[in-house]
Amino acid sequence: MPSIAIVNGKMAQMHKRSPVSVKPLKATRARPPRIEPDAGDLMAVVRRYQSPLLRYVGHLLGRVDGETEDLVQETFIRLHRQVQSQGTDSILNLQTWLFRVAHNLAVDLIRKRERQRPRQEAHQASVAAVATRRRMRSMPWRRCSAWRPGRPPCRN
Repeated sequence: MPSIAIVNGKMAQMHKRSPVSVKPLKATRARPPRIEPDAGDLMAVVRRYQSPLLRYVGHLLGRVDGETEDLVQETFIRLHRQVQSQGTDSILNLQTWLFRVAHNLAVDLIRKRERQRPRQEAHQASVAAVATRRRMRSMPWRRCSAWRPGRPPCRN
């Protein structure tokens, strides 16, 4: 008849034929609790969260450049405004608040890019068409009415 034993905090059946070897748990070093900066101490918040926010926003946007840095800076500006208007008690979890604001700003920027893309493509196409027309007008063989594709250009 199997007996029941508690091994590493879990119940286990022990059979007479196959004994369970009980190994002591490894002693792991407990990390000291991380002290989060107060939302009112903006410089401490920037020092603590600027690098992780840059990595996160860079991952969302696909690169780390001036736009990414501007977006992270806007996140810290919004934090400052929130603390000034509502107080530090209005932010329950600082890290969650910062990353959510940065995420929302990144999504807004991506949407803005998508709205501008068709306009930019249309503008580039019109610029290319104007340049092509100008080149065509300036070519001497276009002035000859007898010119056809495959024939040599007219000599005037």
